[in-house]
Amino acid sequence: MHVWYMYSMHDLPAYALFVGWCVHGRFPCPTCKAALEFRRLQAGGKFSCFDMHRQFLDPRHKFRKDKKNFIKGRVVKNSAPPALTGQQTLDQLNSLEPDPERPGYFKGYNSEHAWTHKTCLWDLPYFKDLLCPHNIDVMHTEKNVGEALFGTLFGIEGKTKDNPKARVDQQALCDRPLQNMRQPKGKKNWTKPKAWFNLGRPVMREILLWVKKELMFPDGYAANLKRGASLEKLKIFGLKSHDWHIWLERVMPVMLRGFIPEDEWLVLAELSYFFRVLCAKELSPGLLEELEELAPELICKLEKIFPPGFFNPMQHLILHLPTEARLGGPVQNRWCYSTERMQKTLREKCKNKRRVEASMAEAFITEEAANFVTAHYEAKNRHLHNPKPRYNAGDPKKGGSNLSLFKGKLAPAGAYTSLSLDVDEWRTITLYILNNLTEVRPYIE
Repeated sequence: MHVWYMYSMHDLPAYALFVGWCVHGRFPCPTCKAALEFRRLQAGGKFSCFDMHRQFLDPRHKFRKDKKNFIKGRVVKNSAPPALTGQQTLDQLNSLEPDPERPGYFKGYNSEHAWTHKTCLWDLPYFKDLLCPHNIDVMHTEKNVGEALFGTLFGIEGKTKDNPKARVDQQALCDRPLQNMRQPKGKKNWTKPKAWFNLGRPVMREILLWVKKELMFPDGYAANLKRGASLEKLKIFGLKSHDWHIWLERVMPVMLRGFIPEDEWLVLAELSYFFRVLCAKELSPGLLEELEELAPELICKLEKIFPPGFFNPMQHLILHLPTEARLGGPVQNRWCYSTERMQKTLREKCKNKRRVEASMAEAFITEEAANFVTAHYEAKNRHLHNPKPRYNAGDPKKGGSNLSLFKGKLAPAGAYTSLSLDVDEWRTITLYILNNLTEVRPYIE
């Protein structure tokens, strides 16, 4: 196995711990690092990557000279910053000096860089040679992008990226006069004009009725979304990461078609196609090269239609996903679905809530030891993995039966429920049993 194909797998907060780079503030991208400085929104108070992606486009791309749909009056001529190699990153870490004025920080922190510490992974002699040492988790990226889209389209309080502060920031940065906040004459309260992505209540109700009455998936394909659809609150409750995965890649284009302008729908359909191709079981190198060219243009198309407050670090990470897929392979081996399921299993083993990690480790070690020991028991010994049969299927003296219907490997039964059969159901079941019994076949013939 080549060492440059080894990598770690975690979500973005854990990414910061493993890399030693703060993912908050003005340099939140652990891949671009200090080469890409986010812009702080004055009203929203958060850092945004709005209009940071035109530099990744082809030098002759028409978006570079667009002065209206991005930051007003701005033309982008500079090229994309080159990615740091492992050796360059290590040299940068070795050159850091402690800040005497702020103990625990390095000089230039949050102004020149966002390094918080040097991880022990750099002690490995081959770590600087890894092409993809860490992975951006596609599972959480899809969840955050889908949640931001759904919250903005449905105007969900606390989830929408189109609040009054976002409109104020948009007015300061963009040339979109029809969406600026307005103060009616003779009134003190300001109003927020309706944008194309502000679905009306009748439209939202019609969409949720479609979810509750018509939307269906194949068995085992996805969760039942209609259980969380609320016509009173006009939202869908209880969506998990996999639900956002299905919504973003399959449901969103169908759900919104005809309710939003066609040009904007095509952009969202392109976003859905991007993630659907990226998450495919098989990836071709040529297709990944196309996705690498498509990613910055796709983010720029989103920047043309959504306010600056929509674009947080998660939207920027879309830019790096095709490159990591080219280096690390299909995302099924590099996202956190299996990790999250294992964490759920480990949490269920916790007995002492005061010492969660120690309790999990102790329970896991005990279970491993028990599995190892019971593997050497004789077959006749009954234990957890070789339980006593619940049915006396092979012994007529103990209530069993010699009929062929009750022979074979029987599965354990769950909790019983009382059920009253009518005459037709009783006759149908009886006929089925008699027609499938080997002992009855001579009488039928």
